[in-house]
Amino acid sequence: QWLADNGRADVPVIVWGADRNEDTLTGYAEAGVEEVALSLPTLNASAMRRDLDELAQLVESVSLS
Repeated sequence: QWLADNGRADVPVIVWGADRNEDTLTGYAEAGVEEVALSLPTLNASAMRRDLDELAQLVESVSLS
């Protein structure tokens, strides 16, 4: 709000290293956060695919239309 009040309403908001919590991510989306970067741990290939599938489901559940 401070940015908007000072003529800078067009500044994108990006959260880095966000928690993988659906309520937190939904709150960011509702607050107008444009991008969220989630961290990926170093895993073997099959574990990485499972982790990416879980992230995809989380993102889908949070996406606002």
